[in-house]
Amino acid sequence: MNFVRIFLFAFLLLLPVATMAEENASPKDSTSEKEDFFFPLPCSFTIGGGPKMFSVGVDVLLGKMALLYETSRPDTVGTWLPTHTLVWTNRIRMIYDYENHQYGFFLQPNLRYFFKFGLFETTLGPEIGWQTKTGFDWGASVRLKGVLTLLLADLEFGYLVNVQRAYFNVLFDLSVFTLAMDW
Repeated sequence: MNFVRIFLFAFLLLLPVATMAEENASPKDSTSEKEDFFFPLPCSFTIGGGPKMFSVGVDVLLGKMALLYETSRPDTVGTWLPTHTLVWTNRIRMIYDYENHQYGFFLQPNLRYFFKFGLFETTLGPEIGWQTKTGFDWGASVRLKGVLTLLLADLEFGYLVNVQRAYFNVLFDLSVFTLAMDW
């Protein structure tokens, strides 16, 4: 159990510092250079549920530190979107458990991978939180989004350890991620 706590602590605190973003990913223009920021920026709101729970959540970026990797920009002029992007986000969500009639709050540090900036997206990460009846709980989840869900919903698969339950949610995505990435 101590190993899991140490791993979650290191993942939560050290991952945004160890960025692997390429320096030449986007050219810097001295006339329109924007400063780095370190305040939470909401980028995606989700609401939905499944057969076992209802969930409402928000994904938060922490400035330019959130960008871990993106493919480098070609030497062409014009609009360009990276083919592969890896971003670190924190998800804060509230759930209501239908079976145990309890609610809880969870923090989920996530790695988010984009292919062609939204054509396919997957999110992977641990989750840790508190529920009113069962107390402290932790687990992991995977979210998938793409052409299959018409880019409107996330399919979330997860497992919570203390309640010993796997879950599946369909979360409707009210995403503002493209606005958040335009820094």
